[in-house]
Amino acid sequence: KGEDGEQCGIKADLDPRLPVRRQIEAAAEAPAAGSAGADVASLGGQRSQLAGYVTYAASVGNRTTVHGGVRWDTLRDDAGDVERNSHGAWSPRLGATVALGNGVVLFGQASRAFKAPTLDQLFDPRPFPDFLGGTFLISSPTLRPQRAHNIEGGVRQSSGSHRWEAVIYRMKVRDEIDFDPATFRYANIGRSEHFRATLRRPGVVLHPLDRCGHVDRR
Repeated sequence: KGEDGEQCGIKADLDPRLPVRRQIEAAAEAPAAGSAGADVASLGGQRSQLAGYVTYAASVGNRTTVHGGVRWDTLRDDAGDVERNSHGAWSPRLGATVALGNGVVLFGQASRAFKAPTLDQLFDPRPFPDFLGGTFLISSPTLRPQRAHNIEGGVRQSSGSHRWEAVIYRMKVRDEIDFDPATFRYANIGRSEHFRATLRRPGVVLHPLDRCGHVDRR
């Protein structure tokens, strides 16, 4: 942390769970009580992740603080003979707080984020019967990460034992991953918009207002 409030760092994710190796097995038929069924599918999956970030905060005058940052993520997924998937994304954010006096603070922030599909959604090898003598898979190795844009703002007051907060946020998501009944597979099939407004004090939500609707579905 620098003298002007600057913060930065580079992070390599060394979580022992990454890379993760998954072994997926499925039974061909319902086993008898106390016995295991035959394995019809087996696949090892591995995900490696690397992330880095930089953050910064600075005071503007006596009442305003501006803060921001950017995070970079890269993922690589491998599963047997399936083609490797690699995804990368920048996730920036920018916000500010303004002190109005008497413990009252205005705040706001805009940010961008992403969420990668799970290994099961990408590579699950279990075959399901199609009732026509064949089988199908519900996994899809071509799935793209979901991406979101967020905007939030509000006002809060903290004065002695008196605390309250009013917050509004709006989030737009694209490339949402869901089960597609048209193909019986996971797919990037939609966009959605989420809205929430709350007035709360510690431990109590006084007036929640939630709205979530799909504005597009491909």
